This record gives sequence, C-alpha cells and structure tokens, in this order.
Amino acid sequence: MYLVNAQQMREMDRFAMDEIGIPGIILMEMAGQAVAGEVARKWTNAKVVVVAGHGNNGGDGFIAARHLANYGFDIKVWFIGDVQRMTADCRTAFGAYVGSKYPLGHLQEENWKVFREDLEKADLILDGLLGTGIKGELRAPMRKVIQAINEQQRTAVWAIDIPSGVQADTGAVEDEAVQAEVTVTFANPKWGHYLYPGAGYGGEIIVRDISFPGWIDGEFSLTDRLLMPEYVASLLPKRKRHSHKGTYGHILVIAGSRPYVGAPALAAMGAIRSGAGMVTMAVPKEVQSMVAGRVPEAIFWPWPDTDGAFSEDSWKVLTERMDRYNFTIVGPGIGQSSGIEWLANLIRSTSGPLLLDADALNLLALAKAKDSTILKNRKKQVILTPHPGEMARLTGKTVKQVEQNRPQVAREFAVTHQVYLVLKGTYPIIATPSGELFVSTRGSSALAKGGSGDVLSGMIASFAAQTGDLLSGTILGVYLHGMSGEFMDEYNGTPSDLGGFIGKAIQQLASHSM
Repeated sequence: MYLVNAQQMREMDRFAMDEIGIPGIILMEMAGQAVAGEVARKWTNAKVVVVAGHGNNGGDGFIAARHLANYGFDIKVWFIGDVQRMTADCRTAFGAYVGSKYPLGHLQEENWKVFREDLEKADLILDGLLGTGIKGELRAPMRKVIQAINEQQRTAVWAIDIPSGVQADTGAVEDEAVQAEVTVTFANPKWGHYLYPGAGYGGEIIVRDISFPGWIDGEFSLTDRLLMPEYVASLLPKRKRHSHKGTYGHILVIAGSRPYVGAPALAAMGAIRSGAGMVTMAVPKEVQSMVAGRVPEAIFWPWPDTDGAFSEDSWKVLTERMDRYNFTIVGPGIGQSSGIEWLANLIRSTSGPLLLDADALNLLALAKAKDSTILKNRKKQVILTPHPGEMARLTGKTVKQVEQNRPQVAREFAVTHQVYLVLKGTYPIIATPSGELFVSTRGSSALAKGGSGDVLSGMIASFAAQTGDLLSGTILGVYLHGMSGEFMDEYNGTPSDLGGFIGKAIQQLASHSM
C-alpha cells in the first residue's frame, strides 16, 4: 500500500475526476459513506456530534452525518466556518444534509455554551474540521474548538482523513491537534499518519476505498509504501524438507568487547532463531569464554584483542576465511577503541553483503569524514541500521533535524551512498539505493530496551542470506522484529526473551500467504 503526501493525493483526486470521469462529489460521497460505515460497524444507537469545516473535509463530515442519521443514529452537525467560503463539493454535501432536515448548528460566540454541552453529551465526536489542508498555525476559532474536543475525556473521538491540526506531509503539529482514537482515511495512508508527533494523534488508522480503480497508483511516480502483512508474507523464504544447514546461509557476526559481552550473543540469537543455517561469532579473544555459553549453537572464532576489544590489526585474520560466509554483521558491542582504520579495512575485506550497526556506525561517521567513498567502493551492498542519534552523527545533523525529516534524511543518505538503510524508531523506515521507502507499523514499547537492535541485526542478516535479496531480508527482519516485540510486550520481556517469539511471529505472518 502506497504512502502519499497531500499533493500526491490531490493529484490522484484530480486524475480520478478529469481522466477517469468520477465527479468530485462522488468521491466525497464515497468517503463520507466509508466513515459512516466504520462508525456503524463499531457503534450502535450512539449519539454522534460531527464538527465540520467549510473545506472538503467538512463535506466528508456532512455526508457521514447524513448516512449515520439514515442508519438511525442520534446526529447533530456543528458547522465551524464561513458558508461563503465552502468548496463546491462541500456546499453540495451541506445542501443534501440540510435538505434531509437533520439537526445543524452554526457555531457562533453566542451559542458556544450549547456547542460545549453537545460535545459533553456525545458518545462520539467526528472531526471533519481541516483534513490535509492545514498549514501553519490555526485560525480562530479552530484552536478553541479543538481544545474543546480534546477536553471531552469520556467521549470517543474519531478523525476524518487525518486529525485536524496535523500536517499531512510531515506529521508536524504547529499548534493544537485533535486527539483521535480512530482515523478513517481514504485511498492511501498519508505520511503524517506515521511521522511524530502527528502519529501520536491518529490512533488506529483505517484506510477505505473511495472507488479509485486498482491501476491508478501506477499513473503516478509513487515510491513509498506502508508494509502490509500479505506483501511481507510473500517474501518469506520457503524451507524445503530436502535441505541442510548450508542451504540457509552462514552468518559471520563480528561483535563484542569486554563491557558488552551480551551484544554478540543477541545478534547471533536473532540470526539463528530466524532460520540461519550457521552462525560464527568473531569476538575478542579475552571475552570468548564470557560469550560462549550464551549461544551454544554458534561457532566461535577468537580474534586478536587489546584490553578486551578488537586490536587495530585484528581484521587481517578475516582474509583466512572470508569465502565461508554469506553475510557479515559488524558492530554490536564493539566499542570504538579499535579505530576507524580497523573498520575501513573490514569494509574493504568483506566480500559478501555487510550490515553495520551500533558502534560500527559511529566509527563509520568518523571514517566518512576522511573518505566519503568508503561505502560506494564496495562491490557488494551494505545495510546500515542507525537509530536517530547514530543517523545524526552519520549526516552531521542534530537528532531533532533527523526526527523532523525522517523520510527525506533516510532517502537522501541511501541514494547518496548507495546503501540500504533502516532508520529505527516507532515506525522504522527502510530506504533503498534507488530512493524507495518502506514503513513498518509493527512494534511495541517492549523493544525500547538496550539489545533489541542487536537482535534485529541478526534477523536481517539471516533473512537476507536465506532469500538472497537484501531488500527482502531487510523488510522481513524489520517487520518480524516488530511482531516479535508485540508478543513480548504481553510479558514485559527483555531482548534475551525476544528470540522466543520470532518463531511465533513467522508462523502468524505465514498465515497471510495462504
């Protein structure tokens, strides 16, 4: 399912009207009816107050209200705005509602008390104030109206298309925004649904059809997708009965140091639990005994060390065995004492696909300052998995700048350096060297613990080795990591527990491909 910005959605609406011949009021009718249908599916005999502006979002609200009244709901619409400024389709929807003789109030200063009383008595408030058209600060009386809606602690609030006050492209909230439990949006989800802070206002996002033909997305240069379970399930590697451990890839994990003996074990566990045939753990010699008992299935390869960390020339041993491995992970728990030349030599020496995580990313940020082509010169592709702080160091930006521009930052870096990039966060973004973006909605706060990212690295490497495709492996790793975190959330588990839920996540995801 494609993710779009407000301009792309307007272009799609215009194409549907001008090229296909679907009148705008028909699209609006379908949208309003979709909202009413979702309300009727979850509510019965409810008292509903619809707040509607004079734009197309308000028109959706008038139509939703008319259908709900026809279904027998106790309905009242409060119009907030200027009748003279109504869009043409909103005026038509308004006229049909008024002609149906259902209750209507036009908010003015003198009836503000009645408006507040109606909000307080409602079971459900439907927000049809602003939609995707908001830019900058709110005009009066919108701020006051939104504040009044948000004050209704005992009343459910749903938003039409996107909560009023949330910018559709960036998720920015310049002023106030409606806090919704559910948002019903149309045709395609908007970026603002999945970028914070706006993502915190939308609640459950329901995407409904408004009669666009299935091929319409192909008429536009859409590059960004929301990952859906059916698509991700189609990427799952098929495990054949007649196979052996060599069939499913051999992962090399270069990780660990004296302070961080758990990191390599977590990465290895993520790879093994995700189906990798073999995992070798290259760790500093001093810490091998501390790591060995944690992952009995792994093969151990001690490397030369200095004070419990990889020595500066330890990378040289890699030339002895590099052809044995299908995929290499570098970074979990390594610290930074080995130096940027150590990392640069590893990047040059690994012959297969490579994933850089944790302190490998911090060393990479330093190495890039000396050699900006360090990633481009590799024959095999690279996956980077930074959290916002690591992304800030890689790009020279602040964390705030990264978080305010997540899609742009991820896309620009991936294209410039020709890498696959996973920008971690509540809704992780996967960026490709060609500029495509994929967003996963799976995950939970249970993953907000040190070590979760190490497991993710192992999962991505494992699936990439099994599928033979870096993008498929990255998507599977990110999505199933999120699903595993959701299962773990029920038990308040730790990253060490996460592996126990990977199989359950794979099994559930596989059911979507049947």
